[in-house]
Amino acid sequence: MLPCKMRYTWFLRIVVLLVAFTFWDCQPDLDLNQLNGYWQIDYVSQNREVFRPKPGVIQWDYYEWDGVNGFRKKVTPTGTNTFETSADQTSFSILQNKGDYQLLFQTPWDQWEERLLFLDQERLVLEHNSRQYHYLRKK
Repeated sequence: MLPCKMRYTWFLRIVVLLVAFTFWDCQPDLDLNQLNGYWQIDYVSQNREVFRPKPGVIQWDYYEWDGVNGFRKKVTPTGTNTFETSADQTSFSILQNKGDYQLLFQTPWDQWEERLLFLDQERLVLEHNSRQYHYLRKK
């Protein structure tokens, strides 16, 4: 029989492991309505390298999601604090699987997925083909 101190130590180790495994894959639920709006591409990262847009080239995306379906448009800011856009837009839906969110995009010519890594009121991070796209919300 194990001494009392050893049994207590093993018991604590087991409890810590159970708690760790319980919360290992837990992510807080995201408020996906925060996706709606204008987002500026701040930088793109891949393999620990950071790529920033060229000076003077401001790239923006507009996202609109109604809880079931959504779309993304490329937009260009004007000098009057508005945006120019074309009629082109890319439709998407959102799939949630065990706290992991995928944006499923579809056009008449292609379809692809982008993983939603982070979303709050100010920042958005999407991952596609091992590239992470870091956005800042328009203020």
